[in-house]
Amino acid sequence: MASATAPTAHSPLAADQLLRRVVELAASVSSPNEIDRETLASMLGSPAEDLGDGRVGYSDRVGSDWTFALELSGNVRTGKRLDLDFFDSTPSRSASTDAICAMDFEQASSELVQSGFSNATVHGEHGRPVSEAFAKPGIDISVDTIGASGTQESKGKRCIRGMTIKASTAPTAQRPGAAVAAASDNLPTTPLGAGQLLLRLLELIQTTTSGSDLTLERVSAALREPARTFAPGHFGYGGALTSEWSYGLEVKQAGTPDARLDLNFIDTGPQQKAQATAICQVDFNQFATALHAAGFARETVRGEHGRTIYHRFERAQLSIKVDTVPEHAAANGQAVHDCVRLVSVQ
Repeated sequence: MASATAPTAHSPLAADQLLRRVVELAASVSSPNEIDRETLASMLGSPAEDLGDGRVGYSDRVGSDWTFALELSGNVRTGKRLDLDFFDSTPSRSASTDAICAMDFEQASSELVQSGFSNATVHGEHGRPVSEAFAKPGIDISVDTIGASGTQESKGKRCIRGMTIKASTAPTAQRPGAAVAAASDNLPTTPLGAGQLLLRLLELIQTTTSGSDLTLERVSAALREPARTFAPGHFGYGGALTSEWSYGLEVKQAGTPDARLDLNFIDTGPQQKAQATAICQVDFNQFATALHAAGFARETVRGEHGRTIYHRFERAQLSIKVDTVPEHAAANGQAVHDCVRLVSVQ
């Protein structure tokens, strides 16, 4: 793979270059376990930063309104994982997607399918696509998309907001995402509220010492709702919160040291610009304060010009990543009230 010029403050790497190289990387390896920091350095043209706990990665800006974070975690024994995320760094979180949509989802999907991946769409309430799943022997890929905004030419496109590549642990004969897609056709009519979800998740976190504690029994007991089982070690919840917000809570590799829980609040409005009041009953400050009281140390990961990319909380064998969104667009000079949009526990 050809080396790239390292991203700098004056000539940042474009989002389509990042996406294309990550897609090419996924197509060229038989397992993410083959990826190491030398692979990333060759792909991006500069050494990866040591992020601690065996994690390495990069973060920088793409255009004037977006930043990215690329992180490699895990090991050969537990299975490696590569995460690429794009973050809207404007105060109102309403930046045009032009900067991250030069390579849109359809282009990336086409290249992955041509490389031997099968594809399934995971649907949420009213058949709206929540995420995309790709798989081939040894590799699972999940892709989070956002509707394009900006120029007339971008209308109707889906842009890639996040991509995760990990070593496959599921039977390869099963179509990726099939179980999740089938289960989501029968979502509950009275799902938990956003505040209930966050408070019950905090209760679970307080009594969790490692990923091995994230079992079907403990998570179901904490949320006080039975979970749907999608596959061995894979279960979760999903439903509509309001006409503009839904949620998905998913646990993979349950009961193992490499277990991961993701709670994602999803803006399902046609323009994906819904005010976040509906998911802000427990805001970020309350959530962060509760984690601090539970013994977690906090680190804020920042990008260009000190903009916050995400927050990380660490305690012994447990790591939590929190992504936020402003409750609404703030007027100039006013403080932004942040709400929790995504929580990852592993």
